[in-house]
Amino acid sequence: MPAGRVLQWSEWTAEGRAQAAGLGLGTFDLGRLSAEFGLRETKLQATRLELAGPMGTVQASAQLSLTAPLGYSARLQVTHANLAVLAALPQLSALGTSTAGQVGGQLEGLIDVHGSLQPLSVTGQANISASDVVIHRLKIDRAKLAARFDRRRLELVAAEVALYNARPRPRARSASTNPADCRPR
Repeated sequence: MPAGRVLQWSEWTAEGRAQAAGLGLGTFDLGRLSAEFGLRETKLQATRLELAGPMGTVQASAQLSLTAPLGYSARLQVTHANLAVLAALPQLSALGTSTAGQVGGQLEGLIDVHGSLQPLSVTGQANISASDVVIHRLKIDRAKLAARFDRRRLELVAAEVALYNARPRPRARSASTNPADCRPR
């Protein structure tokens, strides 16, 4: 903080690092959280937030301008999330034994958000992909989703889902090889 300029936020600088290990939510293991943050050039910044645990790695960054119009941006990236650990969540376990333990697959995603707080504005985009997702008896080999959003609207830009390795399976009681007689289960 510059001498004699305590109230001039634009001239302050700061930085820090934090780390927490062994985080959990009930019986659910969240892993290790690490963060790097700072105050530079009139912007409060979280340059790296990372949560690494049994589910995978979630990374985020954000910044908030301390001058009008208080612009902000944030990025959230999920890398190779293992969905099988979701079966340990109490909410899924409470659904009954038919669902608990039958969740699996991998998820990746990237979400970018931008805007200002004064006046409030939000724009952003999201890209999410998943592979080998199993929820109870439903199996999704791969899925992709792309969206754009603002304060008033969410627009689905693209969606693609491939079930059962994108190949139809024959009906259970049919020996036909005719493609019209095949359907996914």
